[in-house]
Amino acid sequence: MSPGFIEGTAVQHNLDQTLNEIMGSRSIEDLQPLIDVIGRENGFSHCSYIDVRHVPLVGEPLPFFVTSVPNEFLATYIDQNFVTFDPVVRRAATTNAPFLWTDCRSFQSGMQRRPGVKGRARKLVELASDFQFQQGYVVPCHAVDKAGKAASAFVSFYWPGDPEELKRPGTVPMWLRLAVSVYHERMLTLRGIAANDDDPPPELSDREIECLVWASRGKTNADISEILGIAHRTVEFHVTNAMRKLRVYNKLHAVAVAIHHGLISP
Repeated sequence: MSPGFIEGTAVQHNLDQTLNEIMGSRSIEDLQPLIDVIGRENGFSHCSYIDVRHVPLVGEPLPFFVTSVPNEFLATYIDQNFVTFDPVVRRAATTNAPFLWTDCRSFQSGMQRRPGVKGRARKLVELASDFQFQQGYVVPCHAVDKAGKAASAFVSFYWPGDPEELKRPGTVPMWLRLAVSVYHERMLTLRGIAANDDDPPPELSDREIECLVWASRGKTNADISEILGIAHRTVEFHVTNAMRKLRVYNKLHAVAVAIHHGLISP
């Protein structure tokens, strides 16, 4: 048995255990620490989950959030209404792809401490720097609530090391996005706003299940085509059908919803 196989099996076991713990959470209090544990196991110091269905203006109520950042940082962030001006919040509300804090242009400019009037975004970056928060990894997650409206949120992982280190390939495991998506689905359920949670799950075909299971293990459509011995277009057909039945708009979300309903096990 090769070392690569053993390592891959161990990773899969850890992922299975992580997803089972998320899905087994019975309250927000049980669920909240799990994403922080996942972050710490991958080198991050803190994390925040923030609902971005509506980004508030100054004076409007704060969105739902859970976080492990220091109380002093959180108090200043709230007091200064930074959520309204936070470039990470704005970008996470409008994109599907994960990104780094430094991918946000206003975050980069804020890191350059120059004389003159300071905007809110620059003050936020300086506050983050004061707490040694100079880089982070953000995973947006989008679903649908019981009213059929977008239920968007994101998880921001705070990186304590060299900001450039997080840019290196392989620093962040591919399965972290899946864990965040399943976490988001479970959070929506525990908050009572998940879409049709009482409805029976749709019935997926054997091929649709196979494709989603392999996708949950980080395989691309091309990989799945080779594994199952079917055409690439056939894989796309089955994945698209599964997405339609699950009423989602991308493959990763389909995997998360399928796991949530117990239709697949990674």
